[in-house]
Amino acid sequence: MSYDVHIERDPPLKLHEWKTALKETEGVRLDIAAITSIKNPVSNEVITVTNVDGDAQVLIGGSWTTCFRWRHGGSVVFRASQQFSHPHDKLRNIARVLASKLNAQLVGDEGERYD
Repeated sequence: MSYDVHIERDPPLKLHEWKTALKETEGVRLDIAAITSIKNPVSNEVITVTNVDGDAQVLIGGSWTTCFRWRHGGSVVFRASQQFSHPHDKLRNIARVLASKLNAQLVGDEGERYD
């Protein structure tokens, strides 16, 4: 089962703030591709998603993978990795750094907050 985590704050994030945080953070970059396609490892189905300005990629295992999705309401959402509960999870650590730079919080689908 998949689980989403959000980077959010009050007042909502601004796109230019998000882009600045991305530029200042190692291992993450703005996704400039128009679409992202991934293959479901179980069904081999290829899923294609249209990117929006503000989506970002993380360097994982030597390749750039779109992980962070910008939401026009001023937040960012990402799918928690299977190791997200581990304090050394790369995606969690990058999300934590980005949230800190933006004075934001990591918030799960059920409202729980992560450090």
